[in-house]
Amino acid sequence: MRTEEPRPVRLKDYRPPDWLIETVELDVSLHPTATTVRAKLKLRPNAAGTPAPLVLDGEELTLKSLAIDGKPLPAENFVPRRTG
Repeated sequence: MRTEEPRPVRLKDYRPPDWLIETVELDVSLHPTATTVRAKLKLRPNAAGTPAPLVLDGEELTLKSLAIDGKPLPAENFVPRRTG
């Protein structure tokens, strides 16, 4: 969980997002000891943005798998970002 104070977002610091989200589908399974969330996103690069890698950011999550166009993405094709 984040503990730092939120920083104000100023209009002068705004820049277009690198990726645009077209759709989001969530499948949430609740259990007393664990919650599983399956997320399906349809994304596209923003032509008005700067080309950049796609970063999926979350807190206290365990990545189970990634797929692109329904095909599993091998672990050597992405870099998990560890914090803390």
